Amino acid sequence: LQRMVGQFLAFAVALLLLGGVMWLMVQRSLYHAIDAALRERVAGIVIFIEDHKNRLYIDEVKEEFRAHGDLFQVFDQEGRWVYQAATLMSSPGPDLQAAAGPEPRFQNAASPAGPLRFVSQAVDIDGHGYVVQVAAPLRDLEQGLRNALWVLVSLFPLALLLAAGAGYWVSRRALAPVDAITNTARSI
Repeated sequence: LQRMVGQFLAFAVALLLLGGVMWLMVQRSLYHAIDAALRERVAGIVIFIEDHKNRLYIDEVKEEFRAHGDLFQVFDQEGRWVYQAATLMSSPGPDLQAAAGPEPRFQNAASPAGPLRFVSQAVDIDGHGYVVQVAAPLRDLEQGLRNALWVLVSLFPLALLLAAGAGYWVSRRALAPVDAITNTARSI
């Protein structure tokens, strides 16, 4: 009995570790997909800036920026907003200067609309520096991760019960000949 309890506990720990690793892999995969989409949006905005570099501050060009979505902003090296989406005006996200570098930098930040995932990147176009910051909402991702965690946690006891039942059934079948020999020996 003590050996069976030890095996049961070892199985429970292994199942917990497996569930934790699975959840972390799903989380990492989802964030990786969001980060890839954010990088693509930054690349599109950089191309737009390159194409319109001499006319960026004209209102018509600022209106064309809207085609790149609601959650992004561009800041120039003189400290002027080239473009800031209306959705980010109330909470602009991570500090543009501190967050930006030549390599994309990813950060999560709270906003009135919910949590956002930001990428900030400094770019140089013909000797003029800009900081591009793009965001993606995380509300659905976080809700999906909570749901996945809830499913894993709720299935854990069921998996343990099934494993314990199956282990008991297999051990009883495997030990049935030994029990028969023991009973025969006792009767003799």
